[in-house]
Amino acid sequence: MLYAACALTALGLVPYFIFVIDFIARGLHRGIAAGAHVWIVTGISALFGAALIGHLGDRVGFKKAFRWSYVVQALAVGLFAYADSQSVLLLASVIVGAYIPAIVPLGVGRLQELIPTNATAQRAAWRTATAAFGVGQALAGYADSFIFSKSGGDYRLLFLLGALCFVIALCLDLLLGRTLQQANASVPP
Repeated sequence: MLYAACALTALGLVPYFIFVIDFIARGLHRGIAAGAHVWIVTGISALFGAALIGHLGDRVGFKKAFRWSYVVQALAVGLFAYADSQSVLLLASVIVGAYIPAIVPLGVGRLQELIPTNATAQRAAWRTATAAFGVGQALAGYADSFIFSKSGGDYRLLFLLGALCFVIALCLDLLLGRTLQQANASVPP
């Protein structure tokens, strides 16, 4: 379930990675400069995202931080489906940008909570999670391009699908938590 959530995270981000500048420049008819501003803001927030969100994970626990990241990213990517205001789009880009590098500390922290005592298993799980993320990126690139062409260039649909991927990833992580809780309850003391 965690590996599927990692793949879904990539599926959720790829519409932003590939289409955000074109969406603003051509979809909203604001020009390449407005699209570039959004991308610059994304990059600047990415500079600080891993440290800030990793610190948050240390403070509140990675399970909470990981789950909240899905909620926040779903909202931020989903904003692109509804918002037309440049300031709202810039704010959403700050959020998306911060979470791009934060995926690593959140993922590592979550794996360490799930597999607390076995460093070898943690490394193996991280390799698999990284591969799942890469597969998700590759699949999303093809799928989003196909959906974009078949939908007549509907950028907003891509952002909604991206947001939906984060919601499904959150559901998987919640289900994983419940499954582990039930498994631990059935183990005799």
